[in-house]
Amino acid sequence: MIELRTGRDLPEDHAEIRQAIERLVAGEWGIQLQDLRILPRGQLARTTSGKIRRQAIAEAYRSGAFPRQRNAVAQNEVTT
Repeated sequence: MIELRTGRDLPEDHAEIRQAIERLVAGEWGIQLQDLRILPRGQLARTTSGKIRRQAIAEAYRSGAFPRQRNAVAQNEVTT
């Protein structure tokens, strides 16, 4: 999950952004992303101190709370 942090709206076609992120992650850590979701600001659950609530987000992801984007390029869903 990636939350858009700028004040701008999510572009309609964010395929270039997605591909750049996938290349950077693969190059830096050797990880091939299977599913990448780019979310509008404020969509990720946070604690009162502002930390991301990873367990709550994982549960929401598994339950389908974050729909796939129209321009998604991932082939498989990650279940862990």
